[in-house]
Amino acid sequence: MGTRSNIYVETADGYIGTYCQFDGYPEHMYEQVNKRSHGEVYGIILKATTTDGIRCLSDGGPEYYPPSGSVEILSDPTCAQEASPVNYTYVKLQDGSTKWRDGSHAEWLYTLRDENGLTLA
Repeated sequence: MGTRSNIYVETADGYIGTYCQFDGYPEHMYEQVNKRSHGEVYGIILKATTTDGIRCLSDGGPEYYPPSGSVEILSDPTCAQEASPVNYTYVKLQDGSTKWRDGSHAEWLYTLRDENGLTLA
């Protein structure tokens, strides 16, 4: 079973995003998105829009699903309908920072914190 997430990149006109099936926990995905440049995340998402999204994102790069003709391009990280099937949402901002939230909270976080509120990443 995967920990599903949506990954977005901020553009001049809004956002573009894609689905990712596995390893969506912040301990993994926040690091993966945050360490990449805005341009790199944008390129990953653009390629994913020609497939059924990303299977996983790791140090070795993204593993894409094969195209099936039913591609969904995401455009609004605040949309409840886009967020409903996922556990986490990540947004790479134009300034290079990354914000994220889990599916049950409206609050956006900019850093990864432990249970005591201490910054981890």
